[in-house]
Amino acid sequence: MKHTANLLVRILLIVAVAALSGCTGALGYWRAEDAPRHFVEHRPDGRLCLTQAVGPKIGALFDQVTIAPRQTSEMLELRKSLLRSLRPLDIVLGRSHSASSREFLPTYFTHSMIWIGDEPQLRQARLWTAPEIVPLRESIKQSGVIAEAANTDVRVSPINVLDYYDEVVILRPTNRQRGDLRRALSRITARLGVPFDVSFDYEDKSRLSCIEFVVAVFPQLKLPERYAQGRLAIVPDDAVRGAIDGTLPLQVVTHLAISDVGKVTRLPVGETSRRLTQPNEKPAYPIY
Repeated sequence: MKHTANLLVRILLIVAVAALSGCTGALGYWRAEDAPRHFVEHRPDGRLCLTQAVGPKIGALFDQVTIAPRQTSEMLELRKSLLRSLRPLDIVLGRSHSASSREFLPTYFTHSMIWIGDEPQLRQARLWTAPEIVPLRESIKQSGVIAEAANTDVRVSPINVLDYYDEVVILRPTNRQRGDLRRALSRITARLGVPFDVSFDYEDKSRLSCIEFVVAVFPQLKLPERYAQGRLAIVPDDAVRGAIDGTLPLQVVTHLAISDVGKVTRLPVGETSRRLTQPNEKPAYPIY
């Protein structure tokens, strides 16, 4: 029964996301200045209205989906590689091996997270006694934790959420003083529990998508706004692109890919850049 329920939920998710989501779909996204006339004139868009109405329900459905994780040996190999590279408050972007995520998200990297750290890293960074860390210590001691906006809200999750990605890129903000890290931690804890923005509507400041959460924690990251099916959005690929071309105060630490047989490969920056999506050219037809 559980497997049947999961299958039904996944089918509902695919239909709902394909029909409703503004940061998804084969249409992709455009530069904000190429938005269609109806959007520029602030006329209502039915697609946005629908996602605003049913978005929380879609997020709750995501929480019910169980996706099989990788085999233990594969998970350990990827975790070892990640932990060798990660430092507290690194930004982690993942590309899901879930076919449904790849089908509907027009950005190559499908999820954005923030690595808070594990106990040895936080002690080394002199953050273990920070007031923001103390309530999280028990969770951190188990394996280290990440902060993310996902499914229903902004939350703290164990490192094993990374087991569902077959590519991970790590970005590191260039401001690494202890005060910078403390301020980032404060912004994370202040946003825990904020509802997840399934509509990916950047103008809705009451909710946060995954990449909106990252930008809220690191306000120095000025990502370009993109138009997508009746709303403005920001996309994870632009964060990676800005780190590569130097337009954002970020550096690319590593890009890891894991094969079907569990082999972890470190990809060069040129290959990372090649895989990123680009905004579509403005079409001749009026509604997009």
